[in-house]
Amino acid sequence: MTWGGRGFWQVVGQLDRDAARNQLKQAFDAGVNLIDTADVYSEGQSATYLDAAVRDLGLPRHDLIISTKARGRTGTGVNRVGLSRVHLMHALDASLKRLGLDDIDLYQSMASMR
Repeated sequence: MTWGGRGFWQVVGQLDRDAARNQLKQAFDAGVNLIDTADVYSEGQSATYLDAAVRDLGLPRHDLIISTKARGRTGTGVNRVGLSRVHLMHALDASLKRLGLDDIDLYQSMASMR
């Protein structure tokens, strides 16, 4: 699920904060514990919504597996896209900030983006 609705990934799905929180609650109650985000999903807004939903619902962090991805363009310049160490580290730091976390459980590179 993609939360928010800005940028290239807005066509994947759009929910406002209340609907996103309700969907997360339903998923968690049904046994879903892997939550995947990416820096390009709604220009990072999906991770901000996730942070708010987890906090609002009081979900225990130790019961969640949080994943994020990088590769896509997050700005202008050669170090704002791709799989260079510089881009991956900056993207990870930005994702952690948006997620309101000190760590994640899984970090992935996105498939080839055209």
